[in-house]
Amino acid sequence: MKYLLLAILFAAVVSAVAKGEDYGAPVIVDGTPEEEPTATPGPENPRCARVMTADGPMGFLWKAKSDIGGKLTVIFPTEFRKPFARVEVRRIWNYRKGKLVYRKKPIMDRCAIGGFGNGDRLHARCPYPGSYYDGRVIASDEQQVCEWQVPCPSMRQD
Repeated sequence: MKYLLLAILFAAVVSAVAKGEDYGAPVIVDGTPEEEPTATPGPENPRCARVMTADGPMGFLWKAKSDIGGKLTVIFPTEFRKPFARVEVRRIWNYRKGKLVYRKKPIMDRCAIGGFGNGDRLHARCPYPGSYYDGRVIASDEQQVCEWQVPCPSMRQD
């Protein structure tokens, strides 16, 4: 019985490898493992010509409350293959003495640039939930500044 289970498991693995599935294991090419993907999968980003808005699946995503930590996560469209040097969002609310209060003078919060995930898209993780911001995202690299505007920052926008 034990050998039968091993044979079935071995057959499933051989079948998966034949189909090109690797289940996270390194791919061996010419006796050496293939390198892991880097944080910069492409040479440059497309040009930003205007203020952009939410654009559907695999595009820009404003995740007002992330699954981890409940804070804002901004996920960029798949066309952006190089991490931005800086991603900022404009905060208009503060939390004081147990209350959310409006800021007369907005401040820009810098978001941490993450890696690529969720459909191989670049992530930026911000210090507060989306409801603290006015929905404006400014992402910049050495070549350009891109802006997105989200109409309802307290909700998920894609």
